Amino acid sequence: MSPIPMHTETGVLATAAAAEESFFEGSEKRLEVDFVFTDGARGSNGSTRGLRDLTREQLDNLLELAACTIVSTYSNAFMDAYVLSESSLFVLPTKLMLKTCGTTTLLQALPTLLQLAENVGLALVSCKYSRTSFKNPGKQLFPHQSFDDEVDALDASLGGLPSRSYVLGDSRKSNCCWHVYVAVDDARAQQQEQFTVEEADVPFTLECCMEGMREDVCGKFFYKSCAGSAATCTVKAGIDTLLSGFVVDDFLFEPCGYSMNGVDDGAFATIHVTPEVDCSYASVETCGATSRTVQPALFVQDVAERFRPRRLLAALSYEGHLLHGRSGASADVHTQMARAVCNIDGYHCDGVSVQSLPLGGNVFFFTLLSSDCFAAQKEFSPKVCWRKMSSLFGLVNAVQHPAKSANDDEPTQVLRSNQLDDKSKTAMSPKSRLDDDLEMAESVDVIGGGVPPVVARPVQLAPVSSVGAPKTMVVPRKLTGAG
Repeated sequence: MSPIPMHTETGVLATAAAAEESFFEGSEKRLEVDFVFTDGARGSNGSTRGLRDLTREQLDNLLELAACTIVSTYSNAFMDAYVLSESSLFVLPTKLMLKTCGTTTLLQALPTLLQLAENVGLALVSCKYSRTSFKNPGKQLFPHQSFDDEVDALDASLGGLPSRSYVLGDSRKSNCCWHVYVAVDDARAQQQEQFTVEEADVPFTLECCMEGMREDVCGKFFYKSCAGSAATCTVKAGIDTLLSGFVVDDFLFEPCGYSMNGVDDGAFATIHVTPEVDCSYASVETCGATSRTVQPALFVQDVAERFRPRRLLAALSYEGHLLHGRSGASADVHTQMARAVCNIDGYHCDGVSVQSLPLGGNVFFFTLLSSDCFAAQKEFSPKVCWRKMSSLFGLVNAVQHPAKSANDDEPTQVLRSNQLDDKSKTAMSPKSRLDDDLEMAESVDVIGGGVPPVVARPVQLAPVSSVGAPKTMVVPRKLTGAG
């Protein structure tokens, strides 16, 4: 909640102190780890449940390392979904996704997770870590005070698994970057089930991170305004229609704050809201869906309409090693989203970046500013934004950044808007060129400033204390609102 303004000199200091004390870091850290069974399609105990065989006690101990606890649980035939005191946990037979906010220490849990997976007959295939910029990194605990330290900790935990790390977005603007770390065991990745699929069946992960929500939107996520009912909050905020068809497990915190997990067969979604006006933040994610069930561009637009943030960061990614022979299969999906993002009503596209990932995947990163927030910045046309992005893929002589990752054979390519020549700025590349050249651009940043990959160094992890939270069971229900 916002502190009451005071007009005396002492009062101003008191207001600033109160705001500092009430600050909560909503930005989440996200860890996704994939495995394969070491003995065909079964674990060491003959079970096909893999990570789902972990006991509640084992999960509690794992989350204690990350400084969070389970508050609600829902399971279906495909996964176990846990609402946490700080965000969410999803457990599938060969995949675990853990997302935590605040000053949690997510990466402290990784070594224990790897050991637990080995105990049930699983071998590591890939590890992906991502997050947006923290508003107050100084309040984070080791190793989360800097991306360098996080990369060091990840490399140390993964025992030399080939890895790459990237920072997308404009590093000159605060809280406008997307940090990505990916480590993959190429040989084991080939053991995973692969698909030759139609474009519309390419699974993706779409994350929307928002800040500066309007006060009327924030008010919907307070305990008293919803009479303590998470179900009321879900409907009041329009989440029931945003995730129509998902089985939802929602939780409303006191005095404020909202979390929910949604499950639709093997796909899942999660929403978390920090509604204090001084540090308002919300995140919406869907993972494992395809464009047959979730249209990425329309989904981002629906999210923006419900939360009305001053700034919205969107990251769209897919795993190339699961798409046999179709590394560029989702180019049209990404292209459609990029065009639509640049034309969302009431918002301006302030930046578009794309980064190729190991084994053929890609991550696209978009920055949207509300009209009133954008008005204070330079004049910018969404059509120009898309024209630059399209022409980008037709360029052969991309500017190379001199810095190299420890695991990169070639420098990361970075192209900034002020380095496009006049012809490139006005030319629209045909979509066929965009499809053909998608893999050519290792890393490009169309509007913002690029940041080179991080060179990792091994470090030791330090122990942390746990954070308690009440254990509450909430009855899940299927959302049926029109999407």
